[in-house]
Amino acid sequence: MPNFRVLTTTQAARRRTAAIWLVCFSVLGWVPDGFSRFVFAKLLLVAVACLLAATVPPLGRLPRTLLILVAAGLGVLVAAAVVSDTPTASLLGRWPRYEGLPVLCLYVAGAWLGARLLTPRTDDLRVVVDPMAAMALVLGLTSLLDAIGISPLGESLQARDGALLGNATDQGLVAMMAVAVLTPAVLRHRAPYLVAGLIAALATVAVSGSRTAVIVTVLVVVAVVAVVVRAMVRALARRQGDPRLPAGMLAVSLGCAVCVVAAVAVVAVPQSRDRLFATGPLRTRWRQWEQTLEAARDQPLLGVGPSGYLDVFGRYETAAFARATGPYDLADSPNSWPLQALMAGGPLLLLLALAVAVYVLARGRGVLRESPDHLGVFAAVLGYGVALLFGFTAAGPACLAAFLTGVLLGEPLTRVPRPWQGYVGTGASALACVVALGAVAGERDVGAGVRAAAAGDVDEAVAAFDSARAWRPWDVDLDMIAARALADEASAGDGRAAWATERYATLSLRRTPDTYQSQVALGVALLTQGRPGDAETVLAGAVADAPQRPAAFIQRGLARFGGFDVEGAREDLSRAVELDPRNRSTLRILRAIERHVG
Repeated sequence: MPNFRVLTTTQAARRRTAAIWLVCFSVLGWVPDGFSRFVFAKLLLVAVACLLAATVPPLGRLPRTLLILVAAGLGVLVAAAVVSDTPTASLLGRWPRYEGLPVLCLYVAGAWLGARLLTPRTDDLRVVVDPMAAMALVLGLTSLLDAIGISPLGESLQARDGALLGNATDQGLVAMMAVAVLTPAVLRHRAPYLVAGLIAALATVAVSGSRTAVIVTVLVVVAVVAVVVRAMVRALARRQGDPRLPAGMLAVSLGCAVCVVAAVAVVAVPQSRDRLFATGPLRTRWRQWEQTLEAARDQPLLGVGPSGYLDVFGRYETAAFARATGPYDLADSPNSWPLQALMAGGPLLLLLALAVAVYVLARGRGVLRESPDHLGVFAAVLGYGVALLFGFTAAGPACLAAFLTGVLLGEPLTRVPRPWQGYVGTGASALACVVALGAVAGERDVGAGVRAAAAGDVDEAVAAFDSARAWRPWDVDLDMIAARALADEASAGDGRAAWATERYATLSLRRTPDTYQSQVALGVALLTQGRPGDAETVLAGAVADAPQRPAAFIQRGLARFGGFDVEGAREDLSRAVELDPRNRSTLRILRAIERHVG
């Protein structure tokens, strides 16, 4: 740990500023040519910011009560992971969000950053507002380019929108937090670059097409404006209102302008209009919540463990939900943070999560009474919490929201930190940087492997995936990604692809035996190798794990036909057509079997 005494005041201030800019700009990080491009780059930037913050004297700390609640929640998560069917996978986290214990601890570190780097309720929040405005400008420009089809990120391996966040809702929520922070700053300072940042953030919300982001942004702006107007009215009542009147009028004008812009954006942007007024997604989300509660009732103590939702939920899906979400897209989150806590750690974790939410709300209101300058930060944190009632956590917005929570709740230091605390902070941050850097390097190899598999170059794909495994030996789902990528080439009859698919799928199932994609990929490999009996056995497990998904039915139908069980093949393929009527290849196979039978 560096000796704090050798740092000048200027040097410490520069490091603090650099750490704040890094954590604000972490939402913009991505891995060029990667597969999951929008997770590890963001986490790496947050880890570097933590390392910088650990080398300067702290100015504040997180409240002890919050630390106790969070530590208890992490303890429950660890216990739930240990008793789950896949303890290692649950502890380390799984694709696509990798929210195991290391990533969750990095979320907590984001809050630690916010509390450590600012003097509670006395620092000028421009040190946070300025990087938020700059971030909003970059995100806004990228979002607009992405919306018109000129993405600076290049072609994606995943058909997902969201500009630099990879997901439309995440994109909109980051912009919503920028709007919340910048709105009171614009009312107070009226600097041109702050106004530009606010406009860019509003434009990002509009083009994201996220219903949740649009609605929460409007609510946040209305709430901020209401607080400003209320303060103006109180000042007038005390005969001190004349200087505040222009700010109050500007607040009302800004609030009305934002509402008008939101309405115009919803009407003008087809994606936003379609999502906002469509009722289908609401019914689908309600169905998912009902099915999630049904799954939770079967796991009444500690849930299914972190990241266990993906392997369990398929058994509770209804046909209507599977059709609405797409027959080949498996849900990995219940899309609501209370249900996510309930599934990950049972009722106890849910109670602790609710306690954290109540504490942040109550403590934030107290801070706001002492320091009105924190209005925007409080609105951002509150808006994100409300939005997560209808969404899921992800690295980009979660790290930013955690940082703003630390800024909001930071308390003055009651004593000088002990030396061992500095050593622990520096060592943990350095370790996080090393792991995240390896994950970023491995991500490029995963992307190269997927592209090589799609091009039919099996040897290059295997080499790339093996290189990625060397960088990320802890990644329990990397083998699943490799098996799934090579399965298409194996189904075309390539023996080398079939061998590689079997290898990766087998490795995946050793760690996570109920991974649906790996079971289907292994079935494909076994079929290509002329082992229909073994394939049928594997695919029977996949059918049981996700009975509303057609992929396993298709492959098991082929396996049964290869084993001369014609009636079984017809039954499985008919079920696959029923689940996915648009899949013409399945229908052609079924008709060919019908003609063969006569």
